Amino acid sequence: MSIIHCRYGDFFVPAEDDLILNSMRQYGEWAQIEIDVLSRFIQSGDRVVDAGAFIGTHSRAFSKMVGKEGMIYAFEPNRKASDILLRNAELADYSNIRILEVALGKQATTALQWQCREEGNLGGGYLTEDIADGLGIPAVVERLDDLDLGKIDFIKADLEGMEHSMLIGSEKTILSFQPIIFLELNTLQAGIQILDWATSKDYWVYGLLSDAFNPNNFNGQSQNIYGKARECGLLLIHERKLEAELEKLSTLGMPVIDSADSLAIFLLHKPQYFYEVLGKTLVGKSFGLGIYTPEQHALTMQMAEQLERTEMAKSVAEELAYERLAEIMRLQTQLAATEAAKAYAETLAIDRLEELEQLHGQLAQINDQLDTIRSSTGYKLLKIIRLAPRRRGSNV
Repeated sequence: MSIIHCRYGDFFVPAEDDLILNSMRQYGEWAQIEIDVLSRFIQSGDRVVDAGAFIGTHSRAFSKMVGKEGMIYAFEPNRKASDILLRNAELADYSNIRILEVALGKQATTALQWQCREEGNLGGGYLTEDIADGLGIPAVVERLDDLDLGKIDFIKADLEGMEHSMLIGSEKTILSFQPIIFLELNTLQAGIQILDWATSKDYWVYGLLSDAFNPNNFNGQSQNIYGKARECGLLLIHERKLEAELEKLSTLGMPVIDSADSLAIFLLHKPQYFYEVLGKTLVGKSFGLGIYTPEQHALTMQMAEQLERTEMAKSVAEELAYERLAEIMRLQTQLAATEAAKAYAETLAIDRLEELEQLHGQLAQINDQLDTIRSSTGYKLLKIIRLAPRRRGSNV
């Protein structure tokens, strides 16, 4: 057991390997995206029922929302969890969390037992009448209507399939105060029971899907240990209060659940529904899960888009390649012509150089001959005679 600083203050968190406990240690929160949505429907001063409170992740969040004038009734039948819940309630900013170590159901009984549904999920317990194996923990079940808690504004219930039973045992309270109700949804069978009950009590039903991983988590952790897992729940609003909530519902984009078919489509968007529920059914075990899920459809569409982009990029690349090839061929032709012109020019230059050298040689010979003539005795006498003055009348 250790104390961890979390989004809603310090928390006692056991050391066990558990879905919720791991999230508290890793991210400093659990189901925060879901809690953020629920916060839109809980006001300061409200009185809230948290059925299936576990160690208090939602209770502590609700405690801050309702403030010192509000009240949280946290129900947890598992003694191991409720002991920690009590300690976490004492760490809250407000002394407004009341712990009730009972389960809520359709009738009061002590013949049931709490059992852990699966390893690594201490909060996934359930109630059963089969106490022969001795694996569970004795639990007490009460009707909410028998507890005389007064006005209730909001009910959150995460009861591993017993949500419908809780509703039946709370009908007097619900019909008197028409609270907004949020119920965890894991199976189609449980969802149909809830939908039928809600319809008979003039409640509208809306679906809430929220990612288990919150990228804006309290600890700022980027690692997603939950993959694509989602939390799935139903929000029930009485028709008399519906108009006041329509704008919120529209902003949140929550779909209306009005039929079993709507429920089926809704649950198919919860990735773990396939292996946690469908895969464990007799039909699922016999035939497998050869189902084209919405997630698979989205993945297929994504791959198709990537393929289309790849083909388009390939086409553009080929067109550019052909253009570059034509450019290269044109440049090669120009280069060949330039090289030929260069070679011709070099040949002409060599020829002219040879002619020029020949002319220089001939000119040098002529100059040599002239020098020989100038140096001869006859040339000198001739020059003297030409330069001597002539006498008048001379015959010379």
